[in-house]
Amino acid sequence: MWMNCLAKNIEYCPEYLFSGAALYDSGKRKKGMSRIKCFYDAFSDSLSQEEDSIVKYYYAREMLKNNERKAAIELMQEAYMPGRHERIAKELFKLTGEKPVYNDYWPGREFPYDYYLKQAIYSDGGWVKLSATLQAMDSDQLLIICMLANFRTNIFYDRFMHRLIGYANCFPGVIFDLHVIISNVLGSNHDYPELLEHEVQYAKQNNSISVLLDTDEQLWDALEPHGSPTIYVLDNKGIVQHEGELFENDLWDVLLGKP
Repeated sequence: MWMNCLAKNIEYCPEYLFSGAALYDSGKRKKGMSRIKCFYDAFSDSLSQEEDSIVKYYYAREMLKNNERKAAIELMQEAYMPGRHERIAKELFKLTGEKPVYNDYWPGREFPYDYYLKQAIYSDGGWVKLSATLQAMDSDQLLIICMLANFRTNIFYDRFMHRLIGYANCFPGVIFDLHVIISNVLGSNHDYPELLEHEVQYAKQNNSISVLLDTDEQLWDALEPHGSPTIYVLDNKGIVQHEGELFENDLWDVLLGKP
């Protein structure tokens, strides 16, 4: 089954990675690592940041088995950054005696780039300028910017959109607009409509959403996000109130004025 999945050159097959991780953790180390490596070789161009973190985590564990301690710690630190997984944090603490530090760069600072980008979806192809959006906002409203880079969608974006539907329902009028920034309409996973279901649902509920094209990724380069997606929440002054994944506790911090 698994080799057939790879042989068909399917773009997105996370089950293969997770089965490899399960085998590795159950003591079938060689078989599990073989599957993880096979998955990475087949799908490295379309991995989400979370999947990349998982791959790096198990590669780092293999390095430890081969007495490559320094390289293993460095790779595990890379694996920790996008998702801040508690399991990886505990592993790093065992190795170094220190908890890993995750520093968000932008909260409390002005958003660095007044973009002017073309709308790709949910519009007639007009243009959106950040400063004009901010000027139209009230002081108690928020702009959410979602950076996807070369992805059109992935499972983590779909989960974010599911959370956002709940936020919009609980706090009507607070979210002024959602700007989803992509570099290619036909980016990774564009042909997986099931990973766009919550985006479509969000739009159908008359929430404002613009999918914007940043084809040369100037905005991505200016922000240097940790992963895809990375979410930025701005107030009407353009000050970043949150950088990360915007879970429920993050939103509460924003609403309480604790960037």
